[in-house]
Amino acid sequence: MELQLSLENVIYNLAKNNNDPAVLIMDRGLMDTAGYIGWPAFNKIIEKTGWNVSDLRDNRYDAIIHLVTAADGAPSFYDFGNTARYESPEEAVERDRALRTAYLGHNNVFFVDNKHKGGFAGKMNYTIATINSLLGLPINMTRYKKFLLEQDDAREFVSKEEFHTYHINLFRQMGI
Repeated sequence: MELQLSLENVIYNLAKNNNDPAVLIMDRGLMDTAGYIGWPAFNKIIEKTGWNVSDLRDNRYDAIIHLVTAADGAPSFYDFGNTARYESPEEAVERDRALRTAYLGHNNVFFVDNKHKGGFAGKMNYTIATINSLLGLPINMTRYKKFLLEQDDAREFVSKEEFHTYHINLFRQMGI
């Protein structure tokens, strides 16, 4: 955790001191430790280091986006060919729920489940939409080419004007 804290601080300071806008996305947060080792051991670390859960969970990260394991809702896509997968689907679901619990209490938590249209691509699109929403960027912008038609003397429709419209659907968190 000390190494992760240091690395996150270095990356944050590099981004902060750069003149370009930056968004930092971490694959794991410090509270994941509680999900992996359990609360009794995690609380011992907190006690020994003087850290507190509020600083590690609530004050350190602007938002938490948790992608639910495929084992929970899409078990046929839980990839045993991946060498990083050492848990059975049942163990993965249990671990995933412990990781979710570690971040409960943060004021900006999003859980991305496995029920999105388009499978994994749909899940990624939803995740990207969530990030865009958090950044205040437009979401799901779709461009449509439209035609204003009128009827001529032969009662045939002819194009009078071509125009483009943009439909922007903003993401709104629907609850946990």
